[in-house]
Amino acid sequence: MKTKMAIMGVVFVAASLATVVQAGELTGNMSATNNYVWRGLTQTSDQAAIQGGLDYDFGNNIAIGTWASNVDFGGTNGKGTELDLYGSYNFHLGKDMGLSVGVIKYGYPTQSGADFTEAFAKFSYQKIVAGLYYTVDKSGASSNTNDVYLTAGYSFDLGKDKSLTITYGNYNYDDPANQDYSHLRIAFTKGEFTAAVDKTDLTGNSGDPRFTVMYTKTFGL
Repeated sequence: MKTKMAIMGVVFVAASLATVVQAGELTGNMSATNNYVWRGLTQTSDQAAIQGGLDYDFGNNIAIGTWASNVDFGGTNGKGTELDLYGSYNFHLGKDMGLSVGVIKYGYPTQSGADFTEAFAKFSYQKIVAGLYYTVDKSGASSNTNDVYLTAGYSFDLGKDKSLTITYGNYNYDDPANQDYSHLRIAFTKGEFTAAVDKTDLTGNSGDPRFTVMYTKTFGL
């Protein structure tokens, strides 16, 4: 908890100071999808989701934001809302190369013991993006905080506002009660529409391929 508070404090204090120096840019986004799939697994019991967020870029490599979606993890109290808060600092390492570091707080206001926080580092070079996400805080009975998620992806520019992105991810849990897994995502995007297929190496329903379509609208505020 102290680690999370310290990291969050640095990001948000720096962001507050930045408003004195330079006005930033506020943008919003709204999405509709037939299935909210996160890291290869459905977060809505294979049902539709409405999502949206706000992002503020201070113009000096510091950004903060919030994002929300409906969720359904099954069971009597499975339905609820996910509300994320995040902050990041972006480093420009050279031509077509960058590094983003920050913190994401995943909140579930209606579901006790589900909240957790990750620190992350994301490296990009041209069409390649690789990331490391490390759990620094977790609520609930299972308080193991050393979960690690690694991901790497490559985007192919197909021209005329179209692209194909292939992403591989691996989730390694500190708690032995959770099963580690890997997943593959292939996504085709044209303008504001994305069609994707996700597949994990888990057994049972969690290992079934999931096909999703999403419409996303981004706008300035």
